[in-house]
Amino acid sequence: MNSALRILVIRLTAMGDIVLTTPVYANLRHCFPDAHISVLTDTRFASLLNNNPHINTIISVNQKNISDRKEFHHPFDMVFDLHRTIRSFRWRRYIKTKKMYVYRKHSFARRAAVLFKIGKNAAASVKNSYLNALRKAGVSIHTNALELFFSPDEKSAVEQHSIRITGNNPADTKRPLIALAPGAHWNTKQWPYFTDLVRLLTQKYNARFLCIGGSDEFDYAHALFPDTSMVANLCGKLTPNESAYALSKADILITNDTGSMHLADAVGTPLIALFGPTVQRFGFFPSRETSHVMQAQVWCRPCSLHGTQRCPLTHHRCMTAISVENVIAQIHILLTDVNTKRSTV
Repeated sequence: MNSALRILVIRLTAMGDIVLTTPVYANLRHCFPDAHISVLTDTRFASLLNNNPHINTIISVNQKNISDRKEFHHPFDMVFDLHRTIRSFRWRRYIKTKKMYVYRKHSFARRAAVLFKIGKNAAASVKNSYLNALRKAGVSIHTNALELFFSPDEKSAVEQHSIRITGNNPADTKRPLIALAPGAHWNTKQWPYFTDLVRLLTQKYNARFLCIGGSDEFDYAHALFPDTSMVANLCGKLTPNESAYALSKADILITNDTGSMHLADAVGTPLIALFGPTVQRFGFFPSRETSHVMQAQVWCRPCSLHGTQRCPLTHHRCMTAISVENVIAQIHILLTDVNTKRSTV
């Protein structure tokens, strides 16, 4: 294969989806070691890719007109649209290319799961769908691992916040560090028992806690955990990539079905993901053996593709039926495994 190529990958949003594209760049670089690989993405999530050694250029945009952008004055040999929406089509109008590959979204199957509850338990991986777009172009797949890379400045920023979490007592580092991601863009994705969970985990394990999320989730997290000496609220204080590095320092993450789940999956932090209105068929489940999904078996799931602001049936049973006791039981299993691995190092 000719490796002197100009390649563009399009994935604009959102945080979790950007993380799921990371095997794409490793495989493109492996197949085309001398190619110039560019990525078109939203400015809000560019930090997730800034340090990726497989990428030459990141074209960060904020959804404004790009017809005059110099990055598109020269044609690309291959373009991979891993977004496949009206938004990505709008950007594609300005891009000259010899070959365009668009990933398959399985939209019909997802909507069938919502409307008729058909195939809602079938396995479907968005990450593999992205890689299938590469296969269409004849790219051989040698890895499907998620990966994120961190600069010294990003590590330093997280370490400064870590002082709030660990304090100045060396003994504190022996207490489990549990990360929390209680927020979600859609209200029905929010598990309502995070406050109770922190209280019980403090009693049982004397745990330390950090809370991550976007700036729009800071007030919500503060309402859940007003005692900042107990939970370090880092919502909005870290970039997405810095949040991933913070998660790499945690023993475990408890999260809703949000992008934080994929950050932890990428850095290898064990996690428990609490799923309510969405299901595995949509393809956004974590993939590591140390990643666990907890969900209630209620007939009305899934009720939407991405979640809603209110439960259509008003009971929100898909989340309220996930008990704190069951979550703590799974946390105990994961922490036991973490402690076992530490003792053998």
